[in-house]
Formats: sequence, structure tokens, C-alpha cells
Amino acid sequence: MAVATAPKQAWPPWPPVFFLLLLPALGSSGNCPAVCDCTSQPQAVLCAHRRLEAVPGGLPLDTELLDLSGNRLWGLQQGMLSRLGQLRELDLSYNQLSTLEPGAFHGLRSLLTLRLQGNRLRIMGPAVFAGLSALTLL
Repeated sequence: MAVATAPKQAWPPWPPVFFLLLLPALGSSGNCPAVCDCTSQPQAVLCAHRRLEAVPGGLPLDTELLDLSGNRLWGLQQGMLSRLGQLRELDLSYNQLSTLEPGAFHGLRSLLTLRLQGNRLRIMGPAVFAGLSALTLL
């Protein structure tokens, strides 16, 4: 006795092509942290005035502008931002920063602008700004 089997249906060729076309619109390196806004400008993560006490995790790797101004950040630890190699502008103004550890800006070779005004910086480790060869505004 022969058993009847349903023929396998092949997916039409257009769905994979459709999804490939959507990839650039979805972003290339991750999602935006829920507490931030990433829709205003391309490659910009805007987390200003969110009462943050720490740098949010999950920042897109292609971030060029990171605005963390007006929060409650108290210190930057070594390597905290090192994955953001394309970062060009970092705004840490008007937080409660008192400590910048050596290596806090490690890996930020593209950083042009670093805003730190309005903080209570007391402790900055030796060579905290080492490696920021592109920096033009501090």
C-alpha cells in the first residue's frame, strides 16, 4: 500500500530578496537602547536628560554621536566605550562626573569633540586622554 505524501512547497524567490533590501533600513550594528533616541539623526544616540546613572548597554557599534548630557553619571571606567570606534562626538556635560579612569576613552581614535563642562572632575588618572589623536575640542 502506497502512502500519499503532500508535495513540498518551495518558498517563492522574492522573500529573501525583500529582506535583503530591508537590511540597511534596519541598522547595521544593533538596536538602540530603550532609554535613548536613535531616530533623530543617522548614527546618533541621544540619551540626554534621562536620569541615567550609567552608560546604557547595547549602543550601536556605528554610533558617531553619543549625547549623555544632563544625566547622573558619576564616573567612566576603563574601556566602557571602547567598542565605539566610529564615535566622533561625545557629550558628557552636566553630569556628576568626578572620576575618569585611565583608559576611559580607549579605542576612540575617531573622537573629535569631547564635552565635559559642568561636571565635578576631581580624579583623572594619568594619560586619561591618551590615544585621542583626532580630538580637536575638549
